Amino acid sequence: MHVAAVLAAVAAVLGDGSVWFLDTDAGRIVGQVPLPGEGAALFAAPDGRVLVPLRDSDATVVAAAGGQGALWAGRIFPLFFDEVDRMYLVLPGELVAVSYPERVPLFRRPLGVAAGSWRASCSANGQVVAVVPADDRQRVVLLSPHDARFSGTVVMATPVVEAALAPDGTWLAVGLSGGKVQVVAATGGGAASLAVAGEIRGMALSRDAGTLVVAVAAGRVGTLVGLRVRGPGKPLKVRFTSPLDEAPSGVALTERDAVVVTPSAVVVVPLAGRKAPRRIPVPGGRAVTVLPAQPASVVPDWGDEREP
Repeated sequence: MHVAAVLAAVAAVLGDGSVWFLDTDAGRIVGQVPLPGEGAALFAAPDGRVLVPLRDSDATVVAAAGGQGALWAGRIFPLFFDEVDRMYLVLPGELVAVSYPERVPLFRRPLGVAAGSWRASCSANGQVVAVVPADDRQRVVLLSPHDARFSGTVVMATPVVEAALAPDGTWLAVGLSGGKVQVVAATGGGAASLAVAGEIRGMALSRDAGTLVVAVAAGRVGTLVGLRVRGPGKPLKVRFTSPLDEAPSGVALTERDAVVVTPSAVVVVPLAGRKAPRRIPVPGGRAVTVLPAQPASVVPDWGDEREP
């Protein structure tokens, strides 16, 4: 799950047995880190590394384009935000803030649901977290890590497949099963919706929250749909559509492009102008994220790293 776009031209892709690093401007692969098992998800850290929790073992690979991966104990699904030295973890029944990269617990907040998350997102300012419970995908639970008095639940008509919070946490973009995009206030009111032709496989919100890009699958092919967003209660407008030769499995944004992952390639679609999409072959692509343009300096955790 991705909170907002970051300004960068390097993307990381979770593929068959490896994490691939791509220069999206040049259209080429700049690095590959093999994985010791199947990756379950992919997250971009503020220092330019990526975290890959493994599906079949209680461990997380931490990898960078210029080096080998390190292995952390524990399967970590982090939510990063503007604070470069910490992250959120959604655990069954609670939200935990931990330091990055040391992973020292800082504080905990009760989540109000016993199950873990099926999808989760946090605002760029770190003030609001949205969680879709694994045992009830028609609910979105909202809470503030810093204000125990703030909490709420938004109930959707159909199961949620994707969710992204506005940078300030005041509204939420939701992709629903059956192909509907809905923008709703964090308080639950002022919903605006638009139907897309297919099933939603990924969503990414621009840094200024004005553009929502939706990856849609229809059989073996797909479409990338760019929507203009003006907040809850205001109509969504289609800015562009771009056909895809394969069904997408995820999307992320750079400052200039949408980066779409498909089973055999990454497709870089310009957000403006008339440039043709660029295709970079990557086998078995399942998830994509974009690395920060200016990685933050954080203290490395030398103590417990080992090569996978």
